[in-house]
Order: sequence, then C-alpha cells, then structure tokens
Amino acid sequence: MILPEVSGAVLEHLPARIVVSQIVSSRYPNHVRPKSWDERGEGIDVVRSDEGKLIRLFSDGGQTPPWPGSTIVIMRGDSLGYRWTLYGLPPAR
Repeated sequence: MILPEVSGAVLEHLPARIVVSQIVSSRYPNHVRPKSWDERGEGIDVVRSDEGKLIRLFSDGGQTPPWPGSTIVIMRGDSLGYRWTLYGLPPAR
C-alpha cells in the first residue's frame, strides 16, 4: 500500500490533541475492526485532522481506527507512526 505524504507540523509538541475529520487509509477493510481477536492486528491508520493535516498513526490490535469527529491524543511517535489514544467521541447523530 502506498501511503500519502504525512505532515508532522501539528505534532511539534507532544502530547497533541486533534479532531479527526477523515480516515484516509486503514489497516482494516472498510475501517472496521474485526470482531474476532484472531483477525485483529497492529498497523498503520492515516487520518486527516480538522486542520487538514495528514497524520500517520500506529494503532495496536485493540484499537478501532478513529472515525470522523473523534478526538484523539497523540502521545509519542517513532519511525512507524504516532501512538495515540481516544480522548472524545463525536456527538450522537
């Protein structure tokens, strides 16, 4: 898979809180975490922030890819991507 160019400007200061506006690419088909633990795995999710920046996230197997409207906190990063945790959910529709 070819990943888009990822900007790190929003991540000059960690931890950083961002709002996800779009899932650009996901480690799971249709951005949905499998129900079976055997099918879950760590990998790369690329999101666009509400400020328009692309961010490469390294997600562990227990994390569902973040979805539009969710707020995440980026804690640290390395050559694989940025480690994150869910901070807030989007409002119910």
